[in-house]
Amino acid sequence: MESMDIYIANVPFDDANDSKVRPALVIKVGRKKVMVFKVAN
Repeated sequence: MESMDIYIANVPFDDANDSKVRPALVIKVGRKKVMVFKVAN
């Protein structure tokens, strides 16, 4: 996994107890955490 990779992830909604499968753009890869941006329209 590297920065600028795109993965499919189960992304939780900001204001609900639900989630949706969306593409996610990897921004930063750490030893214990990965920072991603969800891709939405």
